[in-house]
Amino acid sequence: MALPVRPYSPAAEASPEEVAQRRAVAYLEKVIEGLQTTGKGGRNKAAFVAGRRLGARSAVLPPGDADRIHHAIVAAAVASGLSDTEARTAVANGIQAGLTQPQETA
Repeated sequence: MALPVRPYSPAAEASPEEVAQRRAVAYLEKVIEGLQTTGKGGRNKAAFVAGRRLGARSAVLPPGDADRIHHAIVAAAVASGLSDTEARTAVANGIQAGLTQPQETA
C-alpha cells in the first residue's frame, strides 16, 4: 500500500535534514510494502519490526508523517491477516522499542 504522495516542490538544494527525512519516509514505505505480503507465521514479528523501524526513525521524519506512517503500518499489518488489535499492539510495542534505540539515518 503506497502512502499518499505529497506534492513535489523543487528546491535549489535540499538540506541534509530534508534528505534524511526523504530517506526515512522512502525506507518506511518499503517496510510497509514488505509487511503487506508477509505470510502466516511471520506477520506479528513483521508488524513489530515495522513499528520498531518507525520508532527508531521518528525523530527525523517531517512533522505529521510519523502518525501517517503509523496508520499505514497498522493497515498493512491488518491487510496481511492480523486482527486490528493484534496489529495495533505489535506496532505500538515496536514503536516503543524503536524509541529506546533510535538509529542513525543520515
